[in-house]
Amino acid sequence: DDSDFDGSWIKSFKPEDIPRDKLKVEFVRSSGPGGQNVNKVSTKAQMRFTLGTADWLPAEVRKKLREQHANRLNKKDEFIIQSDRTRSQLENHEDCIAKLYEFIEKAAFVPEGPSQELLDRIEERKEESKEKKMKGKQHHAKKKQDRRWKDF
Repeated sequence: DDSDFDGSWIKSFKPEDIPRDKLKVEFVRSSGPGGQNVNKVSTKAQMRFTLGTADWLPAEVRKKLREQHANRLNKKDEFIIQSDRTRSQLENHEDCIAKLYEFIEKAAFVPEGPSQELLDRIEERKEESKEKKMKGKQHHAKKKQDRRWKDF
């Protein structure tokens, strides 16, 4: 059950922990830097994995990846990352891994709740606001009471 997912999992997860054998990588012709070389050599890296069966990621992280990067999913539920930043297949492949790790980090991030100090300050301001409101009501009631006709 991942309902108590607190994001601490990512602290021990490193880019090296991404299982390379579960990723499909292919190299295609690039539109990136390289002049005429791009017409001859397939250097653009396309990396994909099936998100639904990626048991090396917690379910909560998979869910967040699906929400945050819906445009990277195809109809086969494959999460696709590509890079044509350099003219080297190896560097583009490593760039894909780095991008995936960055996406996983963002998906695993769980913001911390407000501090106790902030909660105390909020509560204090609520109390002050209530007191001010009551004093205003009492003042208004007194003003109305003073206007009433008194029989001496």
